[in-house]
Amino acid sequence: MTDRLSLLMLGGKRRYCLDLAEGVGRDTGVDLVFLADGQVDAARLGARYDAVLLDADHSIEDFAEWLNLWRRNGPLIRVGARGNVVGDADDWLSEAECRGPAAIRVIRQAVSLWQTRRGLEAAQQEAEEARQAKNAALAAMSYNLRTPLNTILGLLELIESGVIGTCDNERIAEYLKDIHSAGRSLFHVVDELLHVAGIDLALASNEGHYRQLIDMSPDTVVVCQDGAISLINLAGAALFGARQPADLEGRPFGSLVHPDYRDLVEDNFQALIEEASAVPMRFLRGAEAIDVMVSAVPKANDPGCVLLVVRNITDLMKATRGILDRNKRLNSILQMAVDAIIVYGADGSVETFNHSAEEMFGFQAAEIVGKQVTALLPDLRAGGQLVSTERETVGRRRNGVKFPVDVALSETRLDDRTIFTAIIRDITERKRIEEHLIHSASHDSLTGLPNRVLLRDRLEQAISHSHGTGALVAVLFLDLDGFKTVNNTLGHLAGDELVVKVGERLAAARRRPDTVARFSGDEFTYLMTEVEDVEAIVDAAQQLVMAFDAPFLVRERKVIVTVSVGISVYPRDGGTASDLIARAGLAMLEAKRAGRNQVRFFDPLMNRQAVERLTLEHALRQGIEQEEFCLHYQPQVSLRTGQVTGMEALVRWNHPALGLVPPNKFIPIAEETGLIIQLGAWVLHQACRDVRKLHDMGFACLRVAVNMSGSQLVETNIVEVIEGVLRDTGIDPKTLDIEITESMLMSEPEKAAELLAHIKRLGVRVSIDDFGTGFSSLSYLKRFPIDTIKIDRSFIRGIAVDQKDRSITNSIITLAHSMGLVALAEGVEEDSQFLALLSDECDEVQGYGVCRPLAFDKVVSFIERWDARKFAKV
Repeated sequence: MTDRLSLLMLGGKRRYCLDLAEGVGRDTGVDLVFLADGQVDAARLGARYDAVLLDADHSIEDFAEWLNLWRRNGPLIRVGARGNVVGDADDWLSEAECRGPAAIRVIRQAVSLWQTRRGLEAAQQEAEEARQAKNAALAAMSYNLRTPLNTILGLLELIESGVIGTCDNERIAEYLKDIHSAGRSLFHVVDELLHVAGIDLALASNEGHYRQLIDMSPDTVVVCQDGAISLINLAGAALFGARQPADLEGRPFGSLVHPDYRDLVEDNFQALIEEASAVPMRFLRGAEAIDVMVSAVPKANDPGCVLLVVRNITDLMKATRGILDRNKRLNSILQMAVDAIIVYGADGSVETFNHSAEEMFGFQAAEIVGKQVTALLPDLRAGGQLVSTERETVGRRRNGVKFPVDVALSETRLDDRTIFTAIIRDITERKRIEEHLIHSASHDSLTGLPNRVLLRDRLEQAISHSHGTGALVAVLFLDLDGFKTVNNTLGHLAGDELVVKVGERLAAARRRPDTVARFSGDEFTYLMTEVEDVEAIVDAAQQLVMAFDAPFLVRERKVIVTVSVGISVYPRDGGTASDLIARAGLAMLEAKRAGRNQVRFFDPLMNRQAVERLTLEHALRQGIEQEEFCLHYQPQVSLRTGQVTGMEALVRWNHPALGLVPPNKFIPIAEETGLIIQLGAWVLHQACRDVRKLHDMGFACLRVAVNMSGSQLVETNIVEVIEGVLRDTGIDPKTLDIEITESMLMSEPEKAAELLAHIKRLGVRVSIDDFGTGFSSLSYLKRFPIDTIKIDRSFIRGIAVDQKDRSITNSIITLAHSMGLVALAEGVEEDSQFLALLSDECDEVQGYGVCRPLAFDKVVSFIERWDARKFAKV
């Protein structure tokens, strides 16, 4: 209600109107509109007035059409004659009272009395409407707060219990504790609100004094008439900072509303009335903004009158904003989590579905929230078994594809409901890696066949099984014959291709229960289980040998390799997997020695020989460390001059217990174990030091020949080694003769030619040893920078009695001379051999017929006593 009084005068005589206008003119708080002589303007009647003054000469019926539209909003006062006042007013205006301030005072009093009566009549109805609006607002607030609070507190308790994972960031951990505490505080606030609502309900049952009732309410109760405050309780006065309700009554309600919310109170609160529940708004208390919840109800049968119930929720909103802000940050953490997080209720319906879950399962959160969790995790049922456990199970994506997951499931009790939180990790890649690692650990990377680890496991299982069945178990150890030649001539990639094709052929030839494994390099094993007799083993071995009859196509070239097979049988040849594999290997070596492409069963003698070999290998290592080796020299003589031209260095092992061990006993072991590199380097240095002594003694042109193994040439930088020896000893390079076997040269002729060229550039001589046994290609032979061809003793042995040996020897000598090379025959022992070689014009000879290998001091004596003329007479 405003301070100004708005009046409308209808049908008054001009004199009355003028007199009243004169009185009104003296009061600036009154606005008067008068329509004299019955000239009524409908537009003006549509406006709002505090009272309508009707001339006594007219009846209500004269203006019924307009008065009925308006009279509900204020009193109707008859003027100009004494009598009853129309419209519930307690007084009227006489002609004499139509002048001056008295008229205005009477009118004000009439309006005030009417408003008071109308307000009291509506008090009970308004109180009931206020109670209903207030309780509706509380119910809405309770529902709207409890639902998100349950979810927030549930997630927080999961975090604090460590189910989602430990929080190492102290700042975030403290922040989460604040969220939990604030959430619990909100629950207490909601409970307190409901308690207050109960008190208000009890008070509302008292239909007594309306003003006292609304003043007792802790909520603000406001009655507005046409947007102005007509009644406000004590709580409302306190809300807006007024000393008493009267300070606010009469003011436009919109002046107390924050500008951002004033559109809600326009058109007489129409927007608020249309809302089914309380609406959050902001009011003004001076310059301070107040958060409130407002419910608006129109008063029945009283147009323009609206009842407002306002609750101050400033503190609640502060707490809520804090919770929402913390919840927003918590949701941000959950959305950033790498693992999928799904929260679902006891009925199995999904409530929370984070971003990682969307990516993992292919659903958007809006698509899956409210659906059953079993659509994602088929093994889970409503009720949440697996609680407080972590296990592997199966997830199902949107496209129906199943995939392995790790699920940690926890149960949380919130008030009267239970929720379950599943933290899910996709372990597809981990499973793939695990399977790959398991396969890699048990299978050969090149062929894909089982490796020795898996072979041993299956062999142990077969042995264990045979205890109950009495069946035999056989291990067939296979080694390729000629694989090294393929590897050296065609390259390692070709060797790998051959190994793969061999594995495929062996796998194709196996029986169903048997296992083919790659043991190492070019070695394979074939495990036979559930064997009834030895004949079945022999048949299987023969089938494997025959599988190699057809050539292999390697790098578009046909390659023929054979296989040597060694066999051990359980329980006859051993009781453990290690014994059976080792003894099958020994049998394979025996098959190799028997000429290759053979099958041999294990024999106990092989085991004794293997033990002796291991003992000798150990002693050989110690012998090299303790310098138990020495050199013997065998002189070489020219057939034309009879002079000693050189000597070949031959290594001997002076074992402290076994005595002098010949080379054919330990050189193969040294070759297999790699000790030949260390031993060969010592031989080269010692031979050059000894020949240096001979040069210092006056035998300046005497040569020394040193044999080189394949390992020395391939696995060491032999050129640098020779260069270092020449530098250390200071001998003339042409007095050093490096001997290389023919078979060694032909294994990789291109590399051999390049290597020999480097050695020749040092000035060192090069000889081919054992010529005639390695099937040399003449096209390659002419490319080798060699100086001497040594004719193998196998041809010299029968040269005097076998025409074929004589012809071969003569051909080699002729070939050497045609290429400008020296021909040297080794193994010469008899006079007839000397004569034949002399006749065929051989250049040099060595052998027992000249001199046996001697220690250095003895060979010096031999050279000093040598009579070239005596040798020439032969």
